Amino acid sequence: MQAQDTRGVEAALTSLSGRVADLKKSISALLVKLELENHNWPSILDNFTALSGHISTLLKQLKNDKTPPLQNVVILPLEIRSEHDKHLDEMTEGRVPIFHHEIVPDYLRTKFDLSLEQHTQSVLEKAAMANTTPADSKAKVQSLNTACNALLDVITAAREDWAEASASAPTAAKQAEVDTAKLVAAMVPAGVPSIPAPKGGKGAGSHGRAQSSVKTDVKAASAAAGHPYSRTGR
Repeated sequence: MQAQDTRGVEAALTSLSGRVADLKKSISALLVKLELENHNWPSILDNFTALSGHISTLLKQLKNDKTPPLQNVVILPLEIRSEHDKHLDEMTEGRVPIFHHEIVPDYLRTKFDLSLEQHTQSVLEKAAMANTTPADSKAKVQSLNTACNALLDVITAAREDWAEASASAPTAAKQAEVDTAKLVAAMVPAGVPSIPAPKGGKGAGSHGRAQSSVKTDVKAASAAAGHPYSRTGR
């Protein structure tokens, strides 16, 4: 690699490192807010917006024409050892204190892990089997919106019916009392004083006495008139 290309790669890596540092700060702020603070959703959405902005900026810089093709840069581990590397520990903020043979394949791989690659391939196959066009997706969204609107109409109608029934309950009770009084007045014979509606315990007792007095008067009148088949000769 020529010296000019080396300087270009170093400048690009320095700029990208700054973008990555901003992205890390945004992620840390979001994690702190989720774990230690109350869930204020507008504030959390602001953090998500900032996080998305940092990712978009990083991707734009990677796709910029002035950024050298970093995929052509080959990284080779010149030294692998099991002792603690202070410089590596500080550079990775304590995440990689030792650069040994177990972590080299993970940090220097150029392809996905085999299990991750298989999972990605299965997801892509499922997406290809779905074969959903934008028109189909729009139709499904409209169908879902129609079903949700119909369900919302049913819930609103049920709530209005319940509110009307609750408001008309006292009126129905009063109407039932009026109908009961009319029915009692229609069934009591002419000449018998009307019996007031019972109110409490005393009313129930007076009502019972009034009924017994009416029955006694009827029996006395029947005895005075005599039975038509009674034998008077004996």
